[in-house]
Amino acid sequence: MKDKRKKIIISSFRGFGIYNSRINLIKKLRKNGWDVYILAKNDIYLDFLKKEGFNVYVINFTNNPFCFIRNIRNILKITSIINELKPRIIHAFNLIVIINFCISSFFLFSFKPSFFFTITGLGRIYKYLDKNIFFNIFIKILLKCSEKVIFQNNEDLKFFKKKNLIHPD
Repeated sequence: MKDKRKKIIISSFRGFGIYNSRINLIKKLRKNGWDVYILAKNDIYLDFLKKEGFNVYVINFTNNPFCFIRNIRNILKITSIINELKPRIIHAFNLIVIINFCISSFFLFSFKPSFFFTITGLGRIYKYLDKNIFFNIFIKILLKCSEKVIFQNNEDLKFFKKKNLIHPD
């Protein structure tokens, strides 16, 4: 029998990002009948979210895109969680987290959730996007798996449009 519950995964680099900036969103989602699952790097705020009754999965995200072994483990774990939960929606924040989810999406054969991504700021990854054409192509291909890319910073939106990394709409 097909699971009819509304499920959503919310993921950010650390629990702090979700607890500090998204707590009202996830509480409202839960109030409106959604099963909310949190994926983030372990910190004290992830414990706070557990105490609030949210389902929490620890992912050992890293800011270093060249930590291949750790990133592969993360991608496999994310893929496994998605296949287990079968959420309708995945909303990821932070470019490193988004990259992990985009790659995971290529390994979802029987189930495809709707992906929404929020880029909260480029941070250290800016240097790769600004100068590396291969990294730009990689990001452009990955972001195609999302139904919507949201930018919190207008300068980042302008930068992505200038580099032709997203559709102008």
